Amino acid sequence: MLVGLLKPTQGYARIAGYDIQRQPLDAKARLGYVPDQPILYDKLRGLEFLVFMARLYRIDPVTAARRADELLRLFDLRDAADQMVEGYSHGMRQKLALAGALIHRPSVLILDEPTVGLDPTQIVEIRRLIQRLSKRSTILFSTHILPEVEALCDRVLILMNGQVRA
Repeated sequence: MLVGLLKPTQGYARIAGYDIQRQPLDAKARLGYVPDQPILYDKLRGLEFLVFMARLYRIDPVTAARRADELLRLFDLRDAADQMVEGYSHGMRQKLALAGALIHRPSVLILDEPTVGLDPTQIVEIRRLIQRLSKRSTILFSTHILPEVEALCDRVLILMNGQVRA
């Protein structure tokens, strides 16, 4: 519901003060989202994917190129920037998806199982990045991996069958 994929049956949801149903463009402009299985365009190169994402958010071409380069460097993907996404490993794809979600500097970031399938080194890298991002963005982090919750979260909500349990 927060990313606008499902309509609430009751109540409302806001992202950065914007109602996701009534003001979807304003809300989504402030939101970065990485699903548990991100969909990437395999026939684009890594840099092309990030520039494409920037254009979706109406970022001017000069800023888009600069921001894409910053994110490729941050995620250690500069050497793969000109490679087709279809050749990326799972970890590289996960990092590219996160870079795409960050291209427009969102104030709210929703991450669904961002470290599933990553190797231990990549998990540590993603955790460090999430900790840095949490200083400037609100992050909603969905996971079933309790050590990640302990390492990353300062507030925890436990849901069971759609009901708040703790």
